[in-house]
Amino acid sequence: MPQYTQKGWRMRGDAMEALSAVNRWVETARGLLAKQLQLPLIDNSDIDMHAALWDALEYGDDRLRAAIDNVLSRDPDELAARFVALNFYYRLMGTEIPEQFRCADGFDQFNRKDILNHLGYLVRLRDPATCADTINIRWEIVNASAVKDYSRMLALCDQLDNIVPAGKRCYLRGRVHSLIAVLHTWDIEVESLELWDLPLGPETDGPRGAWRWINAGILISAGIQRFPVRGALTGDDRDHLRDATKFLEKAIGSESDVLATTRLMLARSYASIDDGGNAARQYQWMADHRDAFLRSCKDEEGPIWDDDSQKEMISAGIHACLVNAYDGAGELDKAIGAAEAWIDACPDHLGVFERMVRLQQKRPTRSRRRSTCRRKRTYAKRLGTGHLRRTQTFVSFSTWAG
Repeated sequence: MPQYTQKGWRMRGDAMEALSAVNRWVETARGLLAKQLQLPLIDNSDIDMHAALWDALEYGDDRLRAAIDNVLSRDPDELAARFVALNFYYRLMGTEIPEQFRCADGFDQFNRKDILNHLGYLVRLRDPATCADTINIRWEIVNASAVKDYSRMLALCDQLDNIVPAGKRCYLRGRVHSLIAVLHTWDIEVESLELWDLPLGPETDGPRGAWRWINAGILISAGIQRFPVRGALTGDDRDHLRDATKFLEKAIGSESDVLATTRLMLARSYASIDDGGNAARQYQWMADHRDAFLRSCKDEEGPIWDDDSQKEMISAGIHACLVNAYDGAGELDKAIGAAEAWIDACPDHLGVFERMVRLQQKRPTRSRRRSTCRRKRTYAKRLGTGHLRRTQTFVSFSTWAG
């Protein structure tokens, strides 16, 4: 019979009990891994660890840490044991202590920083050079993201050399650089591991498989500045974006069928490092090849694509970003031309006329006044009587501003 010591209202088992529990988890993990095309992410909750997680919160994780180390010492690269170790400590990191227990006796033993450090140690136990297939590389990239070990993630991307085509490898490396730079600025409640789950190797069904489409939708929205942000880029972030542009340019040069997210990440990266000329080059390509580009977006978003709303949103976003890119590059005439194309394509889009006004204000005063009457006639003819009132408001405002 296992020996227990009483503390408060819970029971703590001895070291043998902890080792027995870990061995059971490893056996369960072997069955779990055998049934799936991809290795399950370490936030998976199929293994029942709830009682052990609470015990670790209240009494500390010493016994379970020793038991997991015991199992890993047999073979640190054995996937089932590695999954159990990472799964337990990742879930322990995310286990919230209820408010009524935070000041209770025993809960002060839980040190989240120490748990994160140990999770990082477990992640780094495996040498990236031992990862020799897409399944393991994809899984280990996500594991490294859990502890924000970005250099390890990039080293794992390099392991894809000679495993996937050069264009695919450059796309994935560029995508990782881009996510390292911008993901922390996005206005999201939780940085889910699935956001780092790259489209690499066989795809799975169910919720895990759906993230492929969700991630594509997020990248598309971010590429046209339609994804909410809450933070600014740092100097290191901009360095990663410069690296992203190099790899994404190579991806475009190496592939005949370029993903929509490749061009959008590249354009957004250029814009974020104040390279408006190259950003405009990419957004102009999207505008010039609108129908083909939208089909590519539809292919990447798959079943979550909404034909009615997505086409309009993406088209308007491309035009808006193109105007901003030309403006940022100091190409005022091209920015105004892009704004006119935006009005043609999306006359009902909020802000399009106001953006034109701001651009016209940058012109010399005489040029602005000379162009006002011409714009009034052109826009009225172009948009028809249904838009005449808005056109008159726009022209009146621009005349006042000039």
